[in-house]
Amino acid sequence: MFKCVYLNIFMKNYLTKIKHQLFRKDSLKLQILKYFLCGGLAVFVDQIVYYSLGLHLIPIFTSSDPIVEFLGISITSVDYEYQSRNLWIVKIICWILANTTVYLMNRAFVFTSGKHNIFKEIILFYTFSLPQFVFIALIDILVKFGWEVTYANYSMLLLAGFVNFVIRKFIIFKG
Repeated sequence: MFKCVYLNIFMKNYLTKIKHQLFRKDSLKLQILKYFLCGGLAVFVDQIVYYSLGLHLIPIFTSSDPIVEFLGISITSVDYEYQSRNLWIVKIICWILANTTVYLMNRAFVFTSGKHNIFKEIILFYTFSLPQFVFIALIDILVKFGWEVTYANYSMLLLAGFVNFVIRKFIIFKG
């Protein structure tokens, strides 16, 4: 009986500390860690949508792409003209869903709102997310120069993650 009560008190205190750390926004190291965890969730959403659409509904891959070979699936390869158009359609859908996910996560766990009213904050967030289309254009260019879609996509994801943190930290949120 005593052990159960002690364990219950210990767990309650431990969970309170975890909750405090999770919502703490004043530590830069913790902020960066949470930013990348939230960004990871957004990338996960992006990639699930990207590969679901690109492999099944709006074809963007060739049969030599590493993901196609890894999954061992057969697809109808698309020529570059359709691949480029479809890539843009898929990435626009991914952009909307991933940015909505990361905005909600950043606001809740990473940055402190209040520098701007919520409407202006949302407008700024999506406006400063628009340069991500430069990364989509770079994916398209890399594919045109012979890169597989998967390699071009992951290269631009890494670059975009760094650029987005700096913009969101110093321009949109309070820090």
